[in-house]
Amino acid sequence: MVSIMDKESSNNTCDIHFCDPMEIGRVYLKEILVIDDEDYISEILKLFFSELGFSVITVSDGIKGLELIKSHNFWAVLCDLKMPGIDGIEVYHEILKIKPLLSRRFVLLTGTVFDRKTKEIIKAKGIKTLLKPFKFEDINRLLEELKEIEVNS
Repeated sequence: MVSIMDKESSNNTCDIHFCDPMEIGRVYLKEILVIDDEDYISEILKLFFSELGFSVITVSDGIKGLELIKSHNFWAVLCDLKMPGIDGIEVYHEILKIKPLLSRRFVLLTGTVFDRKTKEIIKAKGIKTLLKPFKFEDINRLLEELKEIEVNS
């Protein structure tokens, strides 16, 4: 806190409170969670979204991801379909229970072909997908779709 003289004030001082600029920035950053057991995929996505001004947290499994989802207000979640433990579809179903609005900005990442059951779930629920290997144009397109969902929410 800094006190300065105020000529128009009867008490001759006024207080100015300074905040840490990093704290201010955190308030406005949208947070994205990347859940993928392939570290290099998580790091590529983290670098890309960080360059666009997003705060990105990465974890390597669905259980850790769900723990974070309960305690954070993520703007979006990108989750690998095939992982040890619980898979991406199971993560999606848990998000529906605990933070249903977040499920609208849930994206499945996969490098494999979807089986019939997974295709049906994706289609019925309108889940966004990002196929590996992806190009940065694919991520930009996805980001625009996610922003559109936010505008129409």
